[in-house]
Amino acid sequence: MPGGRTSATIHYTDSCSAQGKSLMDALISQDNGIVGSNSPALASVNRGSLVVIHNPGCWCLGNSHEARCRHRKRALDKQWLCIGEIVEEVMDDYDAGAWERAGGLRWKHNFKVKWLTPIVRLNTHVKITLQEICANVGVDYRHFFHPVCHSSNFRRVVEKLVENVA
Repeated sequence: MPGGRTSATIHYTDSCSAQGKSLMDALISQDNGIVGSNSPALASVNRGSLVVIHNPGCWCLGNSHEARCRHRKRALDKQWLCIGEIVEEVMDDYDAGAWERAGGLRWKHNFKVKWLTPIVRLNTHVKITLQEICANVGVDYRHFFHPVCHSSNFRRVVEKLVENVA
């Protein structure tokens, strides 16, 4: 779609995922070279757009509440991300049903993707690296994982992050 996003962030959450585990949906994505979501953020990507698939583990990640969150210790084990480049929209019903066949949901928006990183645990080192990249590029780290709050510099952050975690 001309004029669409050059990057997007999509959340995979346990409550909407195959076997109740967002990591299972990420593995399905990686194994099938596909990304899917009902999010309008994914609907507006172009070929070549970068997409960050992410499980926050807790919605406090990146905001001022993160440091004092009671869920933080439990959530740390569930935080991960992976990054891919959009190749094309999936038109094949079989490909679009990858999650559904594994016990998950069928998504409205599905795209073939070339994975640029494996699934990476969002540990302290990766978070600090991301915070530093955001600061250097001029992106507010607190908004990095928000699917709507993307500045024009977001893609530069994602490209730098790929260099550091791939």
